[in-house]
Amino acid sequence: MLEAEASPQALGLLRGIAWLTGGELSRAAQAAADRLDAAGTTAPNWAVRLGAPVRAVEFTRSGAEGRCLLMGSFERAGAIHGFLVGVHRRREDVAHYIVLFSGDDAAVEQQMTGRGLPGRTERLSPLDFRRELESALDRRARQDRADLHRGILRCQDPDADLPPYALAATVLRAHLRAIGSNV
Repeated sequence: MLEAEASPQALGLLRGIAWLTGGELSRAAQAAADRLDAAGTTAPNWAVRLGAPVRAVEFTRSGAEGRCLLMGSFERAGAIHGFLVGVHRRREDVAHYIVLFSGDDAAVEQQMTGRGLPGRTERLSPLDFRRELESALDRRARQDRADLHRGILRCQDPDADLPPYALAATVLRAHLRAIGSNV
């Protein structure tokens, strides 16, 4: 359906699906995007940047009083961006929320020193960060599935200025895949 539209938006969406997903869906979206590209469809600027590799920059953990903040920063096409993930230590290390941020070298420096963050901040290797964060995300996914089976539907706080958790987790997991391939 998207390929038949042959618009920049459709090409951008197909590139996004290819990057965020895996397996057959990713391959099919990539193939459709390649066909649109070959036919002369121009991708939006943001979609062009999706083709650039993601590079791991810095990873830290800050924690105090049963809470932990995992921060990871990445670089793509010269732009630095990252994620801050709140993890409940008292609730079996479950990911609670994800904040996306964009920044520059100063933001990475602030992350490394832990200025403004609770407790002690320590650097993590990319692989340690990935393991710890995937574990917290997996625990949250299991908890959400169990809640759903019990008829509990988690709702995002409408006053929170955060992207929906499921969407942010999908984007974050795509970045975590890059850690394994670029370390």
